[in-house]
Amino acid sequence: MGSVNWQKVIVGGLVAGIVLAVLDYLAWTYLLTSVAASTPGAISAAAGATMDSKRAMVGGAVSDILVGLAIVWCYAAIRPRYGAGAKTGMRAAVFVWIVGGLAYVSFYFFRLMALEFFCEMAIVTLVEYLIVAYIGCRMYSEGGTA
Repeated sequence: MGSVNWQKVIVGGLVAGIVLAVLDYLAWTYLLTSVAASTPGAISAAAGATMDSKRAMVGGAVSDILVGLAIVWCYAAIRPRYGAGAKTGMRAAVFVWIVGGLAYVSFYFFRLMALEFFCEMAIVTLVEYLIVAYIGCRMYSEGGTA
């Protein structure tokens, strides 16, 4: 088993994170906002009031980049066992999605988010993660070339 090519993890992760930030923007602008508006109590007033702040936008972009890095790093870690390719990238994306979902399920329990909205957001997030995994993991290689 070879060692992880950290330069490729960083490059692939940054690209994946930037793509994820764009997908998140599109999802929240055109899909999830209308779902939140049509679902009673979808998101708490306190959480909804801060969604458009600069702090939330910068924090969201930074967290998207960290998720992109996590997906590509996970791909690099499991690649020797599962082999290179999109299927392994999808496994990495699903793993990161599950871990993230476990971290955010408390939003439902603390009544910050309605269950229906949480489930719809989880589905959108899974699709986004699969897309960015395909892009970011295509950029990763263990040698010097992509």
